[in-house]
Amino acid sequence: MKGNRHDAHRRRARLIVVLVVVCLTAMGADTGRAQTAAATSSMDQPIVLRAHQVLDGVGEVLVDRDIVVRDGRIAEIVPAGSGRADRVYDLRGVTVLPGYIDTHVHIGHHFDDNEKLHPPSDVEALGHVTLHGAENAYRTLMSGVTTMQSLGGPEDAELRAWIERGAIPGPRLLSSLGSLREDTWTPEQIRGWVRDRYNRVSGYTLEGFANLHAAQPGALAVFKASLETPGLKVVFSTDANAGSHGQNIDELIAYVQQGGQAPMDAVISATSRAAESLGMEDQLGAIAPGLEADIIAVDGDPLTDPTALRRVVFVMRGGRVYKNEAPTTTR
Repeated sequence: MKGNRHDAHRRRARLIVVLVVVCLTAMGADTGRAQTAAATSSMDQPIVLRAHQVLDGVGEVLVDRDIVVRDGRIAEIVPAGSGRADRVYDLRGVTVLPGYIDTHVHIGHHFDDNEKLHPPSDVEALGHVTLHGAENAYRTLMSGVTTMQSLGGPEDAELRAWIERGAIPGPRLLSSLGSLREDTWTPEQIRGWVRDRYNRVSGYTLEGFANLHAAQPGALAVFKASLETPGLKVVFSTDANAGSHGQNIDELIAYVQQGGQAPMDAVISATSRAAESLGMEDQLGAIAPGLEADIIAVDGDPLTDPTALRRVVFVMRGGRVYKNEAPTTTR
């Protein structure tokens, strides 16, 4: 009986996801900003990205390059004007860099209509969670995050499957789909521990936000100390939760403006170093031949203006273009 009920929830989740795809596709058609894979370039079509400034994700700045993309991967990087393809994107007025990687998000977490955090223990609402997860994934991709690690729950399974099939626009989703092991507490013990802490906080309250605000100076001091620790690698990780999906890069900007991190190092922390922390440095995180074509462009120069990191005007993931806007600032 329990299995049948779970199957029904999964079927309902799939139906809701279909509706999400329809809505997001319509949204992209209406605004001209967000484009789904079905409405954009096909991975089997060669693409050239023509760029003036490229931050390669490992600390180098490439100037006047064509990035040639084939079969979803970076095929070659050649002098500007020498790349050949039927489709050419002119990105010479913006800064090109690898797609961001956020190594810690909770993609399904959201606020309900009562303005309280949706309780993670509510497994009866799989379709509801999947719907909000699709919205969160869409917002996150549009912000330039092309890979995210969700720490993790079974509700991520449906969303991950739909993103992998290209049916939903979203970042590449890595998830453990759970965190239980035989040598830890029992599931009931862990649920009790989580419920106890959520009950104490009662969702997001003024008192809770006041506590977070009071903790900021200490957290900032720890971050600054980490930058001074020899050999310590700082990795981009936001713990993005309800209300913050799609605003992930604000934290990266804070790394520079408040934490004192060098702009180039901040870029590396959200690209190649994040990929290294996931054991995926041979697949993601840099603009180099053979790697996945996860490439974004921002309006401005992040090395002189870190706020440019949030002005994402172009998003490609796995060789498919999901966003292509004209820049609004002058350089």
